Amino acid sequence: MRIENNQNIEQAIESTKDPNSLHERLNECNDRLRYENEKVDEYAHINSHQMRGPIARVQGLVNLLYNSHSKIDVEEILEYIKISAEELDQMTRVISERLSDSNSLEDCRKCA
Repeated sequence: MRIENNQNIEQAIESTKDPNSLHERLNECNDRLRYENEKVDEYAHINSHQMRGPIARVQGLVNLLYNSHSKIDVEEILEYIKISAEELDQMTRVISERLSDSNSLEDCRKCA
């Protein structure tokens, strides 16, 4: 347990007097860590599956742009790129919302 000030020293002493209190704090931290691990797994799934599609489409469309000789093709390709970019923007917002609860581990850091 990291001791930064007198209050933490007092808490450390109290927690050694009451093993149940320490056990409860450790359980709370473990629950929070499990929750954070679930969020990391969810992020990894979104990143590897849902974001990969629009990224691959944009890459393919850019290659088509380089090989296109028609103005109509270019306009159509640019519209598809815009759609994929909007999908990516929406996904980054979802990821941001789901991962924004970063303060939930703050109490666990005190357990270390």
